[in-house]
This record gives sequence, C-alpha cells and structure tokens, in this order.
Amino acid sequence: MKIDLMTGLNNYNSIFSSSVRVNQDPEGPSARGMKLSQIGVLNQMDTFDLSSIVNPDAQAPYTISFSETDMHEAFREDPAAREQAKFKWAIVDASHEYAEKSEWINENATSDDERALKMKALDTTYRENVGRVIKDVASQLDQYFSSGDALLNTYSKEELPDLFDKELFSSHIADMALSSKSKVKNAEEIDTVNAKTNSNFEEMTYSDVMAVIGYINKPQSDVADQSNQSFAQSVARSEIDAGRDIDALGVSETVKERMKEVERRNAEGQLRNSAYTFEAKTYTTKKNKLEEEYKRLSNMLKMMKERVEKLKDQGLFNPENDFLIGILKRQEETVNKMGLLRERISDLDNESEGLEKNKSSIVEKDSYKKLKKAYEDEKEKYSEGLDS
Repeated sequence: MKIDLMTGLNNYNSIFSSSVRVNQDPEGPSARGMKLSQIGVLNQMDTFDLSSIVNPDAQAPYTISFSETDMHEAFREDPAAREQAKFKWAIVDASHEYAEKSEWINENATSDDERALKMKALDTTYRENVGRVIKDVASQLDQYFSSGDALLNTYSKEELPDLFDKELFSSHIADMALSSKSKVKNAEEIDTVNAKTNSNFEEMTYSDVMAVIGYINKPQSDVADQSNQSFAQSVARSEIDAGRDIDALGVSETVKERMKEVERRNAEGQLRNSAYTFEAKTYTTKKNKLEEEYKRLSNMLKMMKERVEKLKDQGLFNPENDFLIGILKRQEETVNKMGLLRERISDLDNESEGLEKNKSSIVEKDSYKKLKKAYEDEKEKYSEGLDS
C-alpha cells in the first residue's frame, strides 16, 4: 500500500522518531517533560511502499494508514465527530497499529539490517501521520481560543493576554501520543493518558481535548450585525447558550472557564464593533446632510449675487432701496450660516478621525453604553428564564 508522507513538523517532528536525539532534564521526563531537539529530519515530501518493505512477496497484513478522504466520507454530516475520530486515531489507535507492526517486523525480519530498515520506515510513517494530526488539532484550538482577540483588540487600549499557547499544547499532545505508544508497547492500559500532571492550561486531559474539538467543530449560528437593542440581546443569548453548552461538555474547570472567556471576548468584541460601525455611519449621515445644506445655501448665495449684479447693470443699485437692502441682508445671513456649517463639518471630521485613531474610545460613546446595557439586561433576564 502506498503511504504519502506530509512535510515534517518544524518543532515536533523529532519526537516521533526512534533514531533522533532527545534531551532530558536530570530529573527525567516525568519531572518536567521532554525537551525537543529541533533537528529538522523531515523537510521534504516522501513516499514509500510499506507493504514491499515489510513483505516483498505479499500484501502486508496491516499498514499504518490515514486517509482524510475516507474520514471525510465517513463523517460527511458530522465534522465534529470526524475531527474527534482523527484525534483518537493519533493518540490511541495509531499506538496499537504501531505495536502490531513492530511485533510483526521483529518476528519476520531475516537480519538486523532488514529489521532496522523496516523499523525506520515504520517510525517515519507513524511520525508523519500522527504529527499531521497534532499540527491540525493544535491549529484548530489556537484558532478557537484566539477567535475573539482580533476584534476586541481593535477596540481596546491594551492588547489582551493570550488564552492559549499553541507550542506548549502541541508539545503536550506529542508527549501524550508517545506515552500512549509506550504503554501499548509495555502492555499497559492507555487510560492513564488522561491524567493531568501539572497546572498548565494547555496540558489538558485527553477527554478535555476531545470535548473541545467536538465543541469548536459543531455548526455555529451567526448573529446579524446591527447596532440596536435586538442585536445586543442576540449577542447576550448566544453567549448564555454557549456557556450552557460548555457546562454540558464535562470538561475540567480550568478548560471550562477559559472557553467561557473566549465567548465573553467574542461578545464584547461584537458589541464594540457594532457601536463603532453605528458611529461611523452616523458621522457619514450627519456630514452628508450638512454638506447638502451647505450646497443649497451656496446656490442661494450665488443667485442673490447674480440678482445684485443685474441691478447694478440696470442702474437700479440704490442702497436705500428696500428690495436691495433685503437681498444684501439675506446674503449676509447666508454667508454666516455657511460659515457655521463649515465649522460643524470640520468638527465632525475631527471627531470621526479621532475615533478612527483611538478605537478604544468607543466605550465612551452613548451608542456603546446603550448596547452594553441592553446586553447585560438580556443576559440577566435570559438566564433567569432558563433557570426557572
């Protein structure tokens, strides 16, 4: 069977190879975990025929394989189950497949050189396929835990602290896979892979990772972007519903609280963005109206000037003429109104530019305060309704 191997991970590829160097603390890996050597052993695409290496004369009785096409077909209607199956395969199933193939190689190899060659191919296959899943899962969780940051950071004075360390999580999952692989080799149960050995959030249990993967891959409903109370109420309800879904996952308290913080950041970012959009549209609407009025007055002033010039041409320009005096008075009033309009337009431009340069000041605007109050009132009301 042909196995396509993807490009190795830059930071984690070495941990899945039995032939690369692994540095450890004096206390041992159980104390602080393995320090990974970034030696870049797999920086190119590779393809090999595992069946011919294991048994040149016959189809191999088993192969390490991972077909994303098959996985997509099997879970076409359930992407959450598909992603969970991929993770389970990497941590649990691949360990058993590796043990079976390793045993077969040791029993059937005719020489030490043949055994070494086949084990190297097996290690490469395991490393590449499991490494690909680790990279994908880490990217999924990183995207989720940072999903509310970009929008909220736009309207915040200080950048928000990260909720997730992708590198630490990837290293932890890689160590989890190796632990599973080692336990299977030693005929131990894999259930201890769920144990959490320290307080780092990213070093979550296997069951927590499975739950988070399922949650972030389920279909999400979008909240329409509109700057009014119904929008704020929709945001509030979405956050409450998300929180209840997270409670139902059965994950540890630290994971639960971190996930709820993601939802809170998403909600707050939506409120600030909606208020900012409302303010920007309001500036544009007000400016357009002022400019239309300025244009109307400008046309009136032009007509009055033309009337005065016509009177002059006809020799009828008499400073004591009531008609002329009325025209000149209206002309002066129009000029004054146009001056005031120019000032108001300039003030609007300065206010709009100030908000654009300092987007965090949106929280000082009445539009945001009204949205925030509607959001908080709805959270309290909706929560009470669900609990009653």
